[in-house]
Amino acid sequence: LVVQISTDVVYDGDESQLYTEESAAVPVNEYGRSKLEAERYLAAHWPNHVCLRSSMIYGPVRENESSTYFTTFVDTALAKSESVGFFHDEIRSPVYVMDFVTAILALVHQCFRRGRTVAEAGLRNVYNFGGPQALSRLEMAQRVAALRGHDQSLILPTSAKDVDRGVRTPLDTGMDSSKVAHDFGFQPTSFDQGIVVSFAPGAAEHQVLP
Repeated sequence: LVVQISTDVVYDGDESQLYTEESAAVPVNEYGRSKLEAERYLAAHWPNHVCLRSSMIYGPVRENESSTYFTTFVDTALAKSESVGFFHDEIRSPVYVMDFVTAILALVHQCFRRGRTVAEAGLRNVYNFGGPQALSRLEMAQRVAALRGHDQSLILPTSAKDVDRGVRTPLDTGMDSSKVAHDFGFQPTSFDQGIVVSFAPGAAEHQVLP
């Protein structure tokens, strides 16, 4: 069994509704293209595989440990009491890291319990994997700020269209991830619940695998 961690960036971000697994994958940058090429390679050469198209992952971080989580960046940036711009028009479906772990463990368990292959277990080869809400970076920042007691006036709404990041990035990759939750049998964590757990004292040290 091969499990590929793919990305929501395989979508072009131009849909007017949530992306499903049946939506066309049309990546707009090299990162998205490389992930899609890996998906197609597995489809052609390794039938017993699952590709999880992940959205932005967030979760707890150990004290004094560096992190690339967006939620950690928000908290650290606002703690400096300086104004920070956040995109109001870039939409993601942030997924709590332990949901990701739970799903992968459930996938492995189902393949061995219900059959030796993904097909025999009645699973798909490709799943969207985001949280239950599609949120802008601005909305995520506001929720983190409210939880952490930061000054909301430091948060400046900005447009992703006005910032040159050197690479084209899809604006709205909000996904419908109901299939992965249904097939792997777990309840996705809402963003508000996830950040409460993530910022709880000692959260990273007390994460328990299902």
